[in-house]
Amino acid sequence: MSTSFLEEWGAQLEKAEALVLATDPAEIAELEAQFGLSQLIAVAHIIESTDWGVETFPQFQNGAGAFGDRLEALRTHWDNWKRV
Repeated sequence: MSTSFLEEWGAQLEKAEALVLATDPAEIAELEAQFGLSQLIAVAHIIESTDWGVETFPQFQNGAGAFGDRLEALRTHWDNWKRV
């Protein structure tokens, strides 16, 4: 049975969320290796590939802004993301 686009999108989003919330460098490295996804790409995934991200962070679209600023912005607004 093949995975649907929505199932694949949901799985990628769960991985991205875990990477955004991870703060310990060892945990981040472990998750990146396990998922085959970097924290940098995870942040971009949420900011640039979700309607919420596009609406909430127009200043960070198309790779604009430093990674640390993008990550901090996500974490600062995380409760709003979880309500979406």
